[in-house]
Amino acid sequence: MNDLVASVVIPTCGRPRQLLDCLEALAAQTLTEAWEVIVVDDGSDPPIDFAALGFGDKLRLRGIRQK
Repeated sequence: MNDLVASVVIPTCGRPRQLLDCLEALAAQTLTEAWEVIVVDDGSDPPIDFAALGFGDKLRLRGIRQK
């Protein structure tokens, strides 16, 4: 059974500063149940490097890239 209670989906394209601001705000929230963040890179040039975002220890973060 999936233990997630919520998913936050963030669509973005070419807005790295705004994405980082949004992820920082989500990392500071106090929800105690399991939840995830899904970032959808909608054709950023250059593409978002999801591993380089640096939130792996704070958020359950998943990245999806489309052209």
